[in-house]
Amino acid sequence: MTVIVGYHCNDEIHLGCDTEALFGTVRYPKCNDKIYEHGRWVIGMAGYLRHSSIVISNCEDIFDPPGDACDIATRIREAIEEDAGEIEAGDSVKGVDFEAMLVDCQNLKLYLIDGSFGVQEIVPGTYFAAGTGAPVAVGAMASMIAYCDTSDPRKMIKVAVEACIEHAQGCGGRAQVFSYC
Repeated sequence: MTVIVGYHCNDEIHLGCDTEALFGTVRYPKCNDKIYEHGRWVIGMAGYLRHSSIVISNCEDIFDPPGDACDIATRIREAIEEDAGEIEAGDSVKGVDFEAMLVDCQNLKLYLIDGSFGVQEIVPGTYFAAGTGAPVAVGAMASMIAYCDTSDPRKMIKVAVEACIEHAQGCGGRAQVFSYC
């Protein structure tokens, strides 16, 4: 799996992720499709690679019609469910394993799309994470805010992702950080 960390601070939103992906027992150390931009939307995805691929291949249907974060989450769920009907019996993907951090660049808003496709806004001054590394990332962010210099949010995101790479099962590769304002 992965980790996606989102931090909404001041007039900026920062997303970070690791770059490793697992497909069964095979590790892919250079997965660069975890954070994807389309129009006014940016999405950081955790879960099955197949589900992230579905979002990317259906991006125009998911992101282009006018809508809010709840509409986007519903369109993602529908695309994944439609694909599930097409999965062959021998396919290794069972059920849905998908979480995401969603950025609305036009309105400078950050959202969590949880495993049941519920949507929660991450308000300014707060952070959250998705994926198997989420507990480690949230702990790292909380520690940095409580005990360290927090003047560089990009560095905080990088450190949180690096903590996941070192301590969270399923996270690996290197840390990537993206900023939106």
